[in-house]
Amino acid sequence: MKTVLRILVIEDSEDDALLVLHQIKKGGYDIEYERVETAERMKAALKDKKWDIILSDYKMPCFNGLEALTVLKESGIDIPFIVISGTIGEDVAVETMKAGAHDYIMKNNLQRLFPAIERELRESKSRAERKLLEQKQKQAEQDRLAHLRFFECMDQVNRAIQATNDLDQMMSDVLDAALAVFDCDRAFLLYPCDPDADSWKVPMERVKPEYPGVLALGLLMPMDAEVAATLRILLDSDGPVKFGPGNGYPLPADVAERFGFKSFMSMALHPKVGKPWQFGLHQCSYPHVWTHEEERLFQEIGRRLSDALTSLLAYRELRESENRYRRIIEGLTDYQYSVRVENGRPVETTQSPTCATVTGYTAADFAADHYLWIRMVAPEDRELVRERVQQILAGKEIPPIEHRICRKDGKTRWVSDTTILLKDASGNLLSYDGVIKDITERKEAEEKIKQQLDELLRWHNVTLNREGRAQELKREVNQLCAQLGEPIRYPSQEE
Repeated sequence: MKTVLRILVIEDSEDDALLVLHQIKKGGYDIEYERVETAERMKAALKDKKWDIILSDYKMPCFNGLEALTVLKESGIDIPFIVISGTIGEDVAVETMKAGAHDYIMKNNLQRLFPAIERELRESKSRAERKLLEQKQKQAEQDRLAHLRFFECMDQVNRAIQATNDLDQMMSDVLDAALAVFDCDRAFLLYPCDPDADSWKVPMERVKPEYPGVLALGLLMPMDAEVAATLRILLDSDGPVKFGPGNGYPLPADVAERFGFKSFMSMALHPKVGKPWQFGLHQCSYPHVWTHEEERLFQEIGRRLSDALTSLLAYRELRESENRYRRIIEGLTDYQYSVRVENGRPVETTQSPTCATVTGYTAADFAADHYLWIRMVAPEDRELVRERVQQILAGKEIPPIEHRICRKDGKTRWVSDTTILLKDASGNLLSYDGVIKDITERKEAEEKIKQQLDELLRWHNVTLNREGRAQELKREVNQLCAQLGEPIRYPSQEE
């Protein structure tokens, strides 16, 4: 099957054109051609069809070869251009080649035409392949640079996220990074992204100096219909939403006018703590058309920011809970200690701040003297405490014990010590926690009660002894009366 050669012939003579085409057919090609003789028709032909080669006469009544070369260059099409003429001179041929022609053939030497066409078709194919390769290399380089920029931007955002555990500082740093990465005029976080809420606020906002913030940070704003509609669009979308001319959605007119932006891109963030947030960028200086690459980068930043909000919101709640717990603990007179155990031996002990209230010694005192815990125990109770510690290290659950301690001020106090053991799945002791409570007042009250009971018992015994002696005296009186023949004085003693 013969190869089809599509030829655009620029020739004012139909006969000369057919002569040239006949010469080419002898080379074994099937030919599709169109003959033109003006610039307008040449432009139309280049636009309507794809050609393999152009064969052009040099001089025609309304057109010439140099003008045809200009038309071809302006079209941007790269195909072989061969000049065929019967009157061309050497100087004109050189001028034509300099202008961009690939070859020139004299009409009286058409035997050179077929080899010239074959050569130029090969070179045209080679140029096309090189151009395609260059385009692929250029695209690969563009992709590489785009990936590099993506990772550089994400590294900038990640460093902002990881640099602090403070929620406000993290939000500020990430918004500063977004401002720089997208070269936008305003980056903000809005909460809550909830169209059913009564109000909303902007906990954090970063802006360029020439476009100052539109909201006082933390100011509560009433929810209006336009803001609610925007939030619903964000919540219904899986990723970023673009607003403004040339983007997916029209600008919310009233909000845009009130806050002075001409386009914006935004998305809903869904941290696992609390309600959704809105993350957004405003372009105030001009109506920016957000690209696919910018959208992809914005979505990834939003995803990382959502994870960071989850962590830091949870961390903030934990710190708040810890602070509340600490305030409660510090208000107690009891104090807590914790002992970490490795291989059956205590390796670290920590004391709560209220240890000073009970013992007079601070947590720093205990940390500086690892044996203070036993030295402050009253000498007569130390063996009891040592035995208890050995039982705990052996993994035995023991009831609370009571013993005396010598405070830093020299006073002796009674305390109770209650422990809870923490073991691993194999039953090995990992640590134990204890609560020491000052029970001096209770012990003193107990001692006072004991003394009172002892005193009552003593008086009871004395009373009983006196009663017994009185009975004996009554019996003796009755005996004397009987000996004297008188009536007895105490009849009840004779029963």
